[in-house]
Amino acid sequence: MRKRLTYLVALIALALPAWTDSLTLKDGKIYRGTFLGASGDQVTLQVDGHVKRRFPVSEIDSIHFTRQESATSPIDQKYNAFSRTLGNATGEEQAASDGRGRYRLYQNGAIYYTPQTGVHVVQGGIADRWRSLGAEHSELGYPTSDEFSTSDGHRVVTFEHGAITWDEQDVPVVEISAR
Repeated sequence: MRKRLTYLVALIALALPAWTDSLTLKDGKIYRGTFLGASGDQVTLQVDGHVKRRFPVSEIDSIHFTRQESATSPIDQKYNAFSRTLGNATGEEQAASDGRGRYRLYQNGAIYYTPQTGVHVVQGGIADRWRSLGAEHSELGYPTSDEFSTSDGHRVVTFEHGAITWDEQDVPVVEISAR
């Protein structure tokens, strides 16, 4: 058992970053997903795009890692830093209808990307206000910053043509710049 555990841990260490991984249990069941991590007694796999499953090492027959040559999308890279606040994805990454950008929706917000503006998170009251205006189709356009706090305690996201400022109490204020 100790030799098998050492072998599994060595395979896991070599697998980062991994995609479309599979794990086969001793009873023959196969799970496919993305390897998330391991400890001395369990392996964690993300299955179905958002469900985390933990498997005891003692029940694992084999693990297969499939690497991809290309890097993850900018949206996936940004999600790694904001996963705790955004929650799980509610769908796949999609092209925006204007053909300029891409986005992915999450339980608590969204991540938008264009080559011109970069990749940015919108969430909370600011995201709600932006969506109510038409999101990327609004006069504001795409976000150009993640949310940040000002010295007076307001939260702000800048956009291509303005900003939304929120004090977390009142309705977020929209400022549109002259084009």
